[in-house]
Amino acid sequence: SEIAKVLPGTKVLERGRKALARAEARNKAKKSADRAVAEAEASGVQLMADRRQLTSVLVPVAMIGSFAWITLLALGNSRQRRSEIGILRAIGLGSRQVLVLFLGKALLVGLIGGAIGYATGFLAGSRWGATVDADLFQVHWLITALLLAPLLSATASWIPALLASRQDPAVVLQEQ
Repeated sequence: SEIAKVLPGTKVLERGRKALARAEARNKAKKSADRAVAEAEASGVQLMADRRQLTSVLVPVAMIGSFAWITLLALGNSRQRRSEIGILRAIGLGSRQVLVLFLGKALLVGLIGGAIGYATGFLAGSRWGATVDADLFQVHWLITALLLAPLLSATASWIPALLASRQDPAVVLQEQ
């Protein structure tokens, strides 16, 4: 209004307030974005803590369940193969050799199971969870799977293999 009095017919556009409003909007948007990033980081940290806690419970439960399942399968396998064990013992294999045969099978099955389990977990993780395969693939998890699975399998098969190896071949063959 002051410029219009001095210079009649001049059109005056106010730019300062628009620029100031834009600067205030940018500052407000930056503060809002910074707050959203901080909340997302806090949420991500909480999510990772929740996943670690869930894993610390589920892994032992899964291992105990696997141990029991493998023990039952090995026990069933040794009962099914009673006649074969009796024949092997009758032709001269000692109880130690039968034990090694059963535990060797358990180790081999555990090694194959660990490899298949790791590959399945890796593929599922790369498909649904992780975005970068380099972060998902870690050699220590592969080694852990390839060592722990055969160890679990052999440990769970120990008692059934011991029972199978101590069978008297005469009694077993007489039952047939």
